[in-house]
Amino acid sequence: MRALGPVVAFLVAAAVGVCASAAEVRVFAAGAVQAAVADLAPRFEAATGHRLVASVDTVGALRDRVLAGEAPDVVMLSDTALKLLGERGRLVPDTTRMLGRTGIGIAARPDAAAADIATVETFKAFLLASPSLAYADPARGATAGMHFHRVLAKLGVRSRAEAGARLRG
Repeated sequence: MRALGPVVAFLVAAAVGVCASAAEVRVFAAGAVQAAVADLAPRFEAATGHRLVASVDTVGALRDRVLAGEAPDVVMLSDTALKLLGERGRLVPDTTRMLGRTGIGIAARPDAAAADIATVETFKAFLLASPSLAYADPARGATAGMHFHRVLAKLGVRSRAEAGARLRG
C-alpha cells in the first residue's frame, strides 16, 4: 500500500487545483484501478476535506464521456486514452502523469485443475476445452478485452471462444 502514496499526493494536488473549499472531486477511473481508488478515497477525503466521487467503467466508455463533454476533475485511464484526450484538447496541457502499470491475467474456479498454458499450443487447447470464458467487453472499450480479442483471433479460436463467452461491462 505504500506504493499508493504518490497517487494520494496526485489526487490531493488535483483537488487543490480544482477547489479551495470542501467540494466533490469527480474522478473517472478505469476498472483496473477501481480497488486502488476505493482504498484511497477515505484517506484522500481525510487529508483534504473534499469528497471523492468516482465513476468506474471501461477505458473506452470513460474516454467517450470526456470526448462528449463531461469534465471530471481527474481521469485515470490508459496512456493511449489520455493521449487522445490531450490531442482533442480535453485535458489541461502537461498534467498527465504515469501512476502505475496494470496487467491482465487468467484465472479459473477454485475446484478446476491447474491449466497448462506454458506454450501457445497448450494455451490454445485450454481455451478450446473451456466450457465458458468471461472477459471485459471489447465493444465497450475495455482495454484488456480488446487485447484478449486480438489474442483469440491470432490463435485462430476467436469464433469458437466467443460462442461460450460471457462479456463483462
